[in-house]
Amino acid sequence: MSSSFGVPQNRKRVIIFGTRVDIIEEPVFPSVAVEDLVTLKHAIYDLPLEYDDSVLNHSGTKHKVKINNYVGNRQLDWDKPSPTITGRGSRSGGAVIHPHPNRHRRLTVRECARIQSFPDDFEFVGSNGACFAQIGNAVPPIMAFFIASQFRALFNKEKIEFSKVKWSLPYEKEINKRLISRLFD
Repeated sequence: MSSSFGVPQNRKRVIIFGTRVDIIEEPVFPSVAVEDLVTLKHAIYDLPLEYDDSVLNHSGTKHKVKINNYVGNRQLDWDKPSPTITGRGSRSGGAVIHPHPNRHRRLTVRECARIQSFPDDFEFVGSNGACFAQIGNAVPPIMAFFIASQFRALFNKEKIEFSKVKWSLPYEKEINKRLISRLFD
């Protein structure tokens, strides 16, 4: 689950490792990385409550907030990771976007990007619906970092510490505080 790697999202995905037959050493799937989960509050607390063009991709949908516990209509909890950010649309064709924890609007493109662990300087291009789909269909970059790092040893590459990468996310320090191990020892 991505939240085990410091992503503020409970996103379950199947990841299959494979190597060529001529590579003798097998990659090892990284173990759980964080002691305590990074929450929605860590991810989006500092973003403006209203849509704001001065923040990259801090735009969203006019779709009404309706809490009925279906996908995209669940009450989010500031003190827990977000449910999965999806890339699929609803039956009416629009993206399924969770309500903001304050329930006054849906999450913005930037909020979804942060929850997915995209850095703040990563720009999504296209309509809001296209941007939501790009984010929802992606592997969270922080989770991808930990998975890809397992392959570095197979190619005699130096190990990279999470703390040595500039993520441009407000919660990267929080992840560093919560790491159980560097996964590479």
